[in-house]
Amino acid sequence: FFLEIMAHETDFFDFFKAIEENQPKVAQLLYRKFNAKNGKEKKKREAEQLEGKKITSPISLQWNVFNEENLAVAITRQESLLFQKITPLELLSWNTKEKKNCVAVHKCVGFSNAIADWVTSEMVRRVKLEERVILLEKFINLGENLLSLKNFSSCMSVIGALGSTAIFRMKKTWDKLNAEAMSAFQRMKNILSRRSSYATYRAFLQGSTPPCLPYLGVCLSDLTFIDDGNKDENDNLFHLKKWQMFASAIDDFTAIQRPSFVSLYRPQGDVLAAFQSYEFLTEDQKHVYSQMVEPKDSEAATQKMLAQYEEQKQKIIELEARIEEMKREEEKEKEKEKKEKE
Repeated sequence: FFLEIMAHETDFFDFFKAIEENQPKVAQLLYRKFNAKNGKEKKKREAEQLEGKKITSPISLQWNVFNEENLAVAITRQESLLFQKITPLELLSWNTKEKKNCVAVHKCVGFSNAIADWVTSEMVRRVKLEERVILLEKFINLGENLLSLKNFSSCMSVIGALGSTAIFRMKKTWDKLNAEAMSAFQRMKNILSRRSSYATYRAFLQGSTPPCLPYLGVCLSDLTFIDDGNKDENDNLFHLKKWQMFASAIDDFTAIQRPSFVSLYRPQGDVLAAFQSYEFLTEDQKHVYSQMVEPKDSEAATQKMLAQYEEQKQKIIELEARIEEMKREEEKEKEKEKKEKE
C-alpha cells in the first residue's frame, strides 16, 4: 500500500532519493510540496496561535441572545486555528490505518459536528412555534454570515443541520418562515449541494480569494479518490504519477491554509469553551423532542404523552414502595444488632 510510505519518514525520503537518481527536478518539486513549512511560516503560524488564545470568556450560545454576525466571526476564527494545524501527513494518512492518529483532522471534524449538533439541539428545544420561527431565521442568517466570510465548512454544518430530519420535518415552522429567509436558505443549499460531486461549491471555492475555510469532507474525499482510484502497481513511473496527483491536491490545500482569519477579525468570544459547556442532545433525544414540540398528529402525540405520564407515575409508585421496604429492612437490621449486643 503506497500511502504507508508516509507513515515512516525514513522510507518516505528514501523514496525521494530513488526518484532523484532519474528525475532530480521532479524530486525537488515533490520534496518542496511535502516538506514542512519553512521557519518564517512557522513563526507566523505560532504568533497566530498565540493571538487566538487571548480570548478569555465564552461567547453566548443562548438562542435569544447570540448575535449572528459576531458568532460567525468567533466560529470562523476558532475553526481557522484548528484548520491550520492539519498537516500534509495527516491528510495522506486519513485513508490508511494511521487515521486514528490524525488529531488535527479529528478536531476539525469534531468542531463541525458540534456546530450542527448545537443548531439541532436548540431548534428542537423551542416549544413555542414563534420562537422556533425566530430561531430558524437566526440560523439562516448565521449561515449567510459564515458564507460571506467564505467559511464554507461551518456554513455546511449549519445548513446541514437545518436540513436534518429533526428540523426539516417541522412543517409548521418552515411554513411561517418569511420568503426572504427561505430564499437565502435555498441559495445556500444549492451552493453546497452534493450534486455533480459538489460542482457548484467547487466553483465558489475556486473563485474565492483566501482566507477561506473549505469543506474538509470534500478535501478528504478527493484524496481518498486519488488513492482508491489509482491502485498501486510495481511501476516506478506509476508511483510517481500518483504522488504528483497527491502533491497537486496537497498544494491546493496548503495554499488555502496560509492566509489566516485570526489577524483580520477581532475576538468575539471563545466559542470552543461555549461548546464544551453546552448540553448537546443525543440523536434519539433530538428526534423525541422534535416529535413532542411539533407532532405530526396532535391527538396521537397527546395520547403518547399521557401514556408516558402514567408509565412514569407507576415507576414512581414502585420506587416509593421499594424505598419503604428498604427502610423496614434497615430497621430490622438495627433491631437485630441491638439484641445481639444485649
